Amino acid sequence: MKSYLILILLWLLFYIPHSILALESIKTKLSQQFPFLKRFYRILYNAQSLLLFAIAFLYQRQLQSLVLFQVNSFFSAIAIVLMLLSFLIMALSFRHYDKYEFLGLQQYQLATFNAAIGSTLNSKGLNQYVRHPLYSATFMFLFGYLLYKPFDTTLIFVLISVAYLIIGTYLEEAKLSKQFGEAYKLYKQKVPMFIPFI
Repeated sequence: MKSYLILILLWLLFYIPHSILALESIKTKLSQQFPFLKRFYRILYNAQSLLLFAIAFLYQRQLQSLVLFQVNSFFSAIAIVLMLLSFLIMALSFRHYDKYEFLGLQQYQLATFNAAIGSTLNSKGLNQYVRHPLYSATFMFLFGYLLYKPFDTTLIFVLISVAYLIIGTYLEEAKLSKQFGEAYKLYKQKVPMFIPFI
């Protein structure tokens, strides 16, 4: 029981700062108090995210896990296909995002944390079918991962991740609505959130 609690806390320790540190209000306050952060904010944000993810994942891997259900070769094949498909969707999604901005290199060059704020709404590529293709791909990966490793510890990771993605989506949509106004409202009416044509 104690190990479950630690695992939950470690995943929350990864996800909660991931959302809080992405808020514009937090970035503004931190950059006002520590001006040098404007240049390094995204790089440090990515570094702390990777570190906290690694800690939680490595702790989860070393735990004794209970098997939730038996997996045969058919389920394993479905799981692998889902995970590979999710990676493909992620790769296709990233084609219409600025990789330098995502890594923090653009912010470093421009000495600002707001390099991602553009004047036009991104509705190209997979964004014309779903509003959050990266999240859709992540849901697919999580489901495939649970099928591939049907352990109690995997279930904890998946449930926390799904909850985070749903909450994070609504927070992101509030930010996008504020940024793009009527254009985002019309986009929401035309394009589904996660699943195409639904």
